[in-house]
This record gives sequence, structure tokens and C-alpha cells, in this order.
Amino acid sequence: MGIIRYLFLGFVLVVGCHAQFNNKSYINDKGYHCKKCPPGQYWVGDCTYDGGSAQCTACNDGEYIDSWNQAIFCSKCDTECKGNGHMSREEITLPCTPEHNIVCECKSGYWREQGSVGDCREVSPCHPGFGVKKLGKCLVALDNC
Repeated sequence: MGIIRYLFLGFVLVVGCHAQFNNKSYINDKGYHCKKCPPGQYWVGDCTYDGGSAQCTACNDGEYIDSWNQAIFCSKCDTECKGNGHMSREEITLPCTPEHNIVCECKSGYWREQGSVGDCREVSPCHPGFGVKKLGKCLVALDNC
């Protein structure tokens, strides 16, 4: 019975440690648990004590990092929406910040399936008897637009 108690206690300790050690932390070469750099900053050195924060520096203008990290540099921001190899049907709806790249959405008159990646498609008129549910989408009664 004693060994089962020790196994259970070990399991609880491992689960408890795992809950605290997540994707916002790492172990450095000295065995210290360090907090990663937050979005908008990049790594320049390890923490100096167990549980401390890594040494981080803010991204420069025109650069970003969008997650907790140990990156040694920030990524360059896009300056325009790319599209798929031809004139983009997108426009910038949020500018680049140190925490995220530009955000592009379809221009008025174009649409993209929610959650999909790819080029924006031109809106086509709805058939008689159908109406607009949301800009760029048709309200479905019995048939798709």
C-alpha cells in the first residue's frame, strides 16, 4: 500500500509541475526555469535565477513577435496584403504593432470563407427571393447563392 501512495504522490507532483511549466517557460543550461519573452519582445539572455524572466528587448518599429518566445530577433512586418499572385483584393485593417503583423481583410465587394486561407472572391448578386445575410454573403433559403 505504501508504494501506491508514493506513486500517487509522484503523479500529483508531476501534474502540478506540468501545469506551472507551460509554453511560456523554458529550462536554461543551468537548470533554471525561465519565463520566455512576451509578445513584442525578443530574447537577449537567460534568467539569472530559478523562476526568473529571460532578458528581453522590445522589437523595433516595423518588426513584431506574436507569441511568447526565445527568438533572437523580431520578424519584419509585411507592408502590404499579398493576395495570391495578382492584384490583391485585400486591404490592411490593422497596422503592424510589436505584438502582431498587419491584418488583412477582403476589400468591399469581395469575400472569403470564414477560417479559410486564400484569395478573396468577388461577390456575386443574390438570386431573386434571397437577401444579404452579411456583407459579402447571401442568406440561404433553400438554395445557395
